[in-house]
Amino acid sequence: MMEQRAVSYRTPFLIVAALFVVWGILGVIDAGNIPYSGYLTDGNNTVVQVQDRSPAQAAGLEVGDYITNINGIPVEDTRAIALLGRPEIGEVRTLVVERRGDITLAAGEGAVATAELDITFAGPPARNLALAWAAFVIGLCFVGCGLLAYWRTPSRASTLLALTGLGLGLVFFAGPYFESYLLRTISGTLVLVLVIFGFAFLLHFLVEFPKPKAILQKKHTLKL
Repeated sequence: MMEQRAVSYRTPFLIVAALFVVWGILGVIDAGNIPYSGYLTDGNNTVVQVQDRSPAQAAGLEVGDYITNINGIPVEDTRAIALLGRPEIGEVRTLVVERRGDITLAAGEGAVATAELDITFAGPPARNLALAWAAFVIGLCFVGCGLLAYWRTPSRASTLLALTGLGLGLVFFAGPYFESYLLRTISGTLVLVLVIFGFAFLLHFLVEFPKPKAILQKKHTLKL
């Protein structure tokens, strides 16, 4: 009975897998349009890395700079920053940064001064494109290996493995970029939910395989 039920999932699994792979392919195609700035922040708008010969270095950005403003928008206004969208290759955006020491003002030693830096976004370097392709291949491995196991041996465990591969494969599929902030929000939320389900299916698989664990006998375990 279980095998018949598992076999009946083949067509839906193939359809979902095809949609996910197309999503990943569109992301790889779009990788060449992703602008490159050459700096990283710590998540709190403080620059922690500036790559050599990058647009950020050419603009004068330095490690330790605190970004306060992007194109006239305070960084605290996260919605307005998000509405700016992804810059185009060749586009110039102005960053206002705070930096310890003398930059444009005679602020005195150790004082905080501000500077306006114009960053001209470049095309992605070859390394970034290679990483995009590598991520796509890893995503294919997650999706393909799970489906292969399910196809060869339909069972409860292989069904969970296929679902795990589909969910976690999305971690590596970047997907296309949407100009619309609403579409970006919706797609990002859906992908996040599917990835969370992927981890949930992985946990379920671990308590099912190679043999069911005692915890499955407890009430509400599967629901949890």
